[in-house]
Amino acid sequence: MESMMTGRNEIGHGIDALKPKLKTGMLESKTKKEFSKVLFELEQLYCALREPTVDKLRRLGGLDPSPNCFFVQENPLPHAPLTSQADLLQPAQADRKGSGSIKSLKDSKYFKKAFIWNKLSSYVNHFGIQTGKNSPSSSSEPLLKHSDSLGSTTKRTHEHRLSPKNLVSDRVKKPARIPTVLEALLIEKRITTGDLGTPQDMMSGASDGDELRLGKGLTNEQKIGTWNSLQDKLIKMQSRDKVPDATEAKFLLQFVESIYLLGDHILRYRLLPSIDSLEIAKPDTVVKMIQFHTELLFRHLGESFYEAPESVVPELEFLRLGRAAKHFHMSVQALPTEAQGQVVHAVLRTILSHTPVDFHGGIPSEKFDEIRKTFLHDEFLERVHRLSSEIIKKPDADLREEKDNMTMVLFMGRLMRFFREPEMKTPPKQKKIEYQLVYYILNFFDAYHPPILKAMLDMWEKRLPQSQQMQNTFLLQDELEFMRVYLATYRNSNDRTYPQTELQIMPFVSMFMDDRNRYSQFHRWVKIFFVEIFDHHDWHESNFINRYQRFNIWMDKI
Repeated sequence: MESMMTGRNEIGHGIDALKPKLKTGMLESKTKKEFSKVLFELEQLYCALREPTVDKLRRLGGLDPSPNCFFVQENPLPHAPLTSQADLLQPAQADRKGSGSIKSLKDSKYFKKAFIWNKLSSYVNHFGIQTGKNSPSSSSEPLLKHSDSLGSTTKRTHEHRLSPKNLVSDRVKKPARIPTVLEALLIEKRITTGDLGTPQDMMSGASDGDELRLGKGLTNEQKIGTWNSLQDKLIKMQSRDKVPDATEAKFLLQFVESIYLLGDHILRYRLLPSIDSLEIAKPDTVVKMIQFHTELLFRHLGESFYEAPESVVPELEFLRLGRAAKHFHMSVQALPTEAQGQVVHAVLRTILSHTPVDFHGGIPSEKFDEIRKTFLHDEFLERVHRLSSEIIKKPDADLREEKDNMTMVLFMGRLMRFFREPEMKTPPKQKKIEYQLVYYILNFFDAYHPPILKAMLDMWEKRLPQSQQMQNTFLLQDELEFMRVYLATYRNSNDRTYPQTELQIMPFVSMFMDDRNRYSQFHRWVKIFFVEIFDHHDWHESNFINRYQRFNIWMDKI
């Protein structure tokens, strides 16, 4: 129930965030009309899903009386004041009548276990009950005034927050009422009910302004028609040749986020039973949409792409778990392996096409530019698949004998050399971005085309003295794994949706400290290149996971 409520609220706030974007005078009239139609359909469908949402909450038991809460006993004397908060925290006597006391749950027919007084105290604090002659009335105060608004700058018309007057009032005028399971949960978690109204509204099937509510009365067939219309509009927008400007990109980014969150919400909670799959969740469409999303980020953010919290990195784990890609999580997790590689390639390609052109006017280093141009070639992915298939069929073949393979052989050689001994003369920030992008390309090959990476390592080894061959293979593997763990540890320190990896970096600390024997080359690589590029000299110290040190996803200190 908690995830259902927070999910619906997040979608509602996202729809609200679209509205001010239409008020700007920078949109062309034709575009503004198109976007207005999109917003109307999106909000209409969202509102039309209110009834199935309430029905789902009812089936989950959310509108049943809460088994772990207190209730207010009716005072036979009308308008009698509540007892003081201090009195409320004293155990009630079973034989006392009247005086508006709080009844112990152990005496209630609804509950068998003893009353938990600290739970009562928690609810009293949540309700903000103020009593006594000099205490200000709190019944008109919003209960959850510190609730997270999810970044919304506007409020929904029928936003409801649970307040003390929902359960108790300054004067006890109504019979005692036990909070619902949903009510107790929302109060404890500080979650608003959004446009669903109060739990009483949900039980009665009404809400404020219900007769005028957008989307009321739509049949399931009409809801499905609206959903399909929204999907079609998004797919057409993505497939256009016209490049959106910054203002259009801002609206489209929010639209992409809202429609994916809404689609996931519909599927997860079966709000439209006849829908069991989404057009926008098909693998080919997901790849195109994530590429579209990345392109829109560059159009919207420009040179701020590498500093903005909504930026993305070309890594599957980020697309599955990262906060900035939350709306794609469900779709990415369902992708088959081949499509996973395609989506990472699509994000990499889009970022490289803008880097470093949009990177503060920087000029790429010569070595990086060679890698970048090869990766952006139209036939690059086709070459990768062809070479990978050939290696699998003939694992012992010399790749240099085939002329068609030489482009990829040279590319992989440049890639591994750059990762092992990167360009150090470029400006610090650009150097860090280039190095991470080279790592992400290598990681792409390691994850989705391991035969190519292994074959290139074998070829590289044969050019070295016998004593260095195995050491060289292990070294590159150690360096790659170290980068994965390092980035997962520090890049994600602000994002608790990721698995924690602090302990996974400890073996690399030991390797770094052993600078005399087997790991001397690893120590040298970290000290000469890694530490200087990331300007992180104390990463290996005992308190290396410094929770006061934060990084954005492109490893800038914040």
